[in-house]
Amino acid sequence: MKIIRIQTTTGYVVPQELKVEVAREKDELLNGLMHRESLLTNHGMLFEFPEDKPQGIWMKNTKIPLDVMFIDKDGYIIKVVRNMEPMSKHIHSTKGPCTHALEVNAGFCNTHGVSSGCRVDITEGTILESYLMEQVPQFKIGDMILVGKFKNRRAIVKGFGKDLKGQPTVKTTKGEYSLFRFRINKLLPKELQKDETKIK
Repeated sequence: MKIIRIQTTTGYVVPQELKVEVAREKDELLNGLMHRESLLTNHGMLFEFPEDKPQGIWMKNTKIPLDVMFIDKDGYIIKVVRNMEPMSKHIHSTKGPCTHALEVNAGFCNTHGVSSGCRVDITEGTILESYLMEQVPQFKIGDMILVGKFKNRRAIVKGFGKDLKGQPTVKTTKGEYSLFRFRINKLLPKELQKDETKIK
């Protein structure tokens, strides 16, 4: 398993990290996510191609609608294909060389603003990281959250980043907070947000 972090022009995508299976052997590259009935949220498959050259992906025998991101050797997305049709034999290919392709559930790229030019960081996953990922609240820029020791301070999400130890943080109108600490943030119910749009 590997951990994927995608950096956009507005910060890190939430959820901050994706857990992905790795396909690098010939049969793994050929089969991909074929015959799967579903794919968990915030999970995916990372294809590691043996050569840095133009690559292609198709949906033959794949039952799940997917988005795919093609990634070059420097870690930048060079092409995004959204909502690929299940079971289709149409080949989605790149014009330029790439070393990886990342498949995720359809809708992920639109939801999180992922497009060509975004930066992808790939690291080895650990058991601890896998556990922590499940604890990270899912929200996006513009959401209102509760922060602080007692989670009673309202703030609006402005962006995402990392602390000095490399752990993910959320930047808000009330300051910057770690996503993995005791004072973890949570999303404020939408019915309580409507009168708080003027928070700065």
